[in-house]
Amino acid sequence: MKSSSVLICWEIGGGLGHLYRINPIASEFKRRGMHVILAIPESFRDTSGLQEFGFEVIFFPKSRVPVSERSGILSHTYGENLLKNGFSDRDYLLWRLKNWEQILKTIKPAVVIAEHAPYALLAAKTLGFPVAAIGTGFSLPPFQCPMPGLQPWFQLPDSVLRKKEQSFLELVNPALLEARYSLLKSVSDIFSDVETFLCTLNELDHYKVPRNAEYIGPVVYSQLDSDIFWLSDSKENIFVYLRKSSKYFRPVIKLLSEKGLPSFVYGLGLSSEEAEALSTKTVKVNNKPVCLGNAFEKCRFAITEGGHNTGALMLLQGIPILILPGQLEQAILSYRISENNLGLSVNYFNSRSDVKEKLEIMLHSDELSRNAKKFSEKYSKCISIKAEKIIVDRCQVLLLKR
Repeated sequence: MKSSSVLICWEIGGGLGHLYRINPIASEFKRRGMHVILAIPESFRDTSGLQEFGFEVIFFPKSRVPVSERSGILSHTYGENLLKNGFSDRDYLLWRLKNWEQILKTIKPAVVIAEHAPYALLAAKTLGFPVAAIGTGFSLPPFQCPMPGLQPWFQLPDSVLRKKEQSFLELVNPALLEARYSLLKSVSDIFSDVETFLCTLNELDHYKVPRNAEYIGPVVYSQLDSDIFWLSDSKENIFVYLRKSSKYFRPVIKLLSEKGLPSFVYGLGLSSEEAEALSTKTVKVNNKPVCLGNAFEKCRFAITEGGHNTGALMLLQGIPILILPGQLEQAILSYRISENNLGLSVNYFNSRSDVKEKLEIMLHSDELSRNAKKFSEKYSKCISIKAEKIIVDRCQVLLLKR
């Protein structure tokens, strides 16, 4: 394998936003003559557009994160989120580390980039490879001991956070000792000796607590060859990005259609036949990703699940967002965006949907539009000074230090 190889790993998370964050960084490495290899979950083998990225791809062996008593419990800290994603199971943790060791020894990359890939990160550090970690606030938490609470709608006492920190170490360190890895003194030790890149902005950080870290800005990506078919020539269109499986998906289409609002809907997981059947006179439903780079020209506001990539793309263009979260990470981002008056969110914990009421507010709120425009103006340099170039520049400096 080429010594100039860059291995970019992604392990945890189920949205396209992870791939869309990886692609610009991988493209920049490739532009500079590096051989790029992506290591991603097997479940994304058939992802639309993956082959068009043009990188070598390896997939993890099929394996299911063991079900534990934590499965139905919302994580209160970053450490608990890792426990929920396999760190609590000794056999799974050892298997995953061994799997990464085999991949790394085979590829022998010049540098390893971890995108929400804590197993790969630990294995690469142990084997002595230069490692960088990229991510949003959710996957790159504040490096404190104890780790701060993850859910922003309430505060946990320091004593509780310390107990959770200790519980994590007591569960994970025996397995690391068996694998002959360095023991962790804290959860944040996972990121020790790692170059980290916080790919977000203060208002979009999942954590509200102060950080001793630089916000380099979002790494945003949008399909370049598939334009949106706007139904209105004026700035009255609504863009919707929801999964087919979202409980809000069909009700939102029905609501937009009943109101006669010109809307373009990207339904992740739809077939072409389903998309055509759901389309109406005023609502165009599509089953493939589209280019959002010029959405500001004709988009009034967007409706999303709370993915960071789409949210950042829209807000950087001055477009407010209505968020319909389907899981904790999305709910936290939606809370932060609502808190900063850049959009609205339905209540993640309320079984009664208030989508109709929130949609009415979005339709008549000049304040949200003004705030989104101010946000766009504040961070206008994020468009010209691309985060992926900062990341690759610093990774090349990291390589020179070897």
